[in-house]
Amino acid sequence: MLVSAAVLGDGVMLCLPVPHGPTAVTVPSLMAVNFVFGAFGQLVNVTVMAVRQAVTPDGTQGRVAARINFAGMGLAPVGSLLGGFLAQERALRTALLVTAWA
Repeated sequence: MLVSAAVLGDGVMLCLPVPHGPTAVTVPSLMAVNFVFGAFGQLVNVTVMAVRQAVTPDGTQGRVAARINFAGMGLAPVGSLLGGFLAQERALRTALLVTAWA
């Protein structure tokens, strides 16, 4: 279930740079992509946290959680800067595709 949810949730992001044309088509398709990514992303997060808490000894739960939060949230500004630089130097669609593959 974990792998399937991750593949589907992250795979839908590959559709992000595709929509173009009338607003009546683009906005609903982007909303659908966001909904699928959000739903399956949360499923993956909850499952990973449950597995991590089950296999981590009680004495190290805090340290493990802190390291995962730092790696996930602490490096977000670096990714934002790199994404902005890539969008500036290349096309925005290229930056979105690189982000979806990463």
